[in-house]
Amino acid sequence: MDVEDESEDSFNNFVAVLGLGREDEDLLPPAKLQTEARVLPIICMGKGYTSFVHKVDALLYALALESTVDDRQANLQAYGQRELKSSSPIRKNLSLEPDCLDEPHSEQQPAVALVPARLEDPEESARLARFFPNCFKIPGIKHICDNLLGSTLQALPQWSSLLPKLQSLDQLLSNVAWRERFVALCLNDRPMHERNAILQWKADHLGGLRWQVISGFCREVLPIETLLRNAWNTNRYMLGSVETKQPFLVEECSKAHLQRIRDLMADDYSWACIALVAMLSSEADLIGSWSEACPCHPLEYETGRSRSRTNSAAKKEAKQCPFRSCRAPELAAGKGIQLLCERMSGHRGPFLEYAHKAPEAKRHELISSWRAACSKLFGF
Repeated sequence: MDVEDESEDSFNNFVAVLGLGREDEDLLPPAKLQTEARVLPIICMGKGYTSFVHKVDALLYALALESTVDDRQANLQAYGQRELKSSSPIRKNLSLEPDCLDEPHSEQQPAVALVPARLEDPEESARLARFFPNCFKIPGIKHICDNLLGSTLQALPQWSSLLPKLQSLDQLLSNVAWRERFVALCLNDRPMHERNAILQWKADHLGGLRWQVISGFCREVLPIETLLRNAWNTNRYMLGSVETKQPFLVEECSKAHLQRIRDLMADDYSWACIALVAMLSSEADLIGSWSEACPCHPLEYETGRSRSRTNSAAKKEAKQCPFRSCRAPELAAGKGIQLLCERMSGHRGPFLEYAHKAPEAKRHELISSWRAACSKLFGF
């Protein structure tokens, strides 16, 4: 299903949530009909306290943007009240009717645009406090990968078989003795930069099995997939070089690791699963970092500049900006979901290449898993 088709289905579901039947479509002005999609990125945000606060503020902006149509505003307010009622008691002090809903339209418009960083102006600070009643004082939003993708991907059918293989690969790359033996026996005829890619491996150890560590490990190992699979030779690794003929001391636990590494290196399906985790968690982290940043200082991928060219003073200024996490206007206007669509569309093609390398019987499962996880990010 294309992104456009999925967006249309999501819009239909959203209209149903608001109690607006499709039979009313002809009665609604086309421009106003499109603005319903502003709430889609609000629905797809995480489940933590800070993300809920952002969700409420973004919902407030959606209400403000729709305030010129009384019946639509009432439906949005009803949806928002249901969100508040379903929250835990600690969140009951959050308001859904701040001063910004009573502000003139001329004052609402600048708040929807990028936040001006005129901190020394008391009037500007007071105006921003009205437009950010909740998240203005909350320092961050929890990454969606921990809230959503972790629980989703771990429930996928391939997860139970993939995790032990990842642990064995981690043993090969993180254990100094194993890693150096791999380089000496399997990469001895490779260029120095390829050997350094293994010797300088720095990904977090999988001992804790936290989802953020697992997804980060997959993102680190995917770029060196071809190098690992082409270089791995189980017999050479175990028996040593022809000159020395020094066999590897194989303990029982080592035998299990070596068997899983050998299976992983020969299994296109497992690498498609790694690509699934790596690509989706990358996009989840991206929207998380975007949500935690401020609209005053664009991120590197928004400006097109590389990290090395970004001025250190500008980085420090961005980290200290008091408007960090004040993304409610942009979320309400749909910028967050637009960013996700643009970035994830670029990954769909590479993932399908991995999926088509897998056995034919597994391809449908992989593509279905991709769509299931994407639905969590897009909020479908």
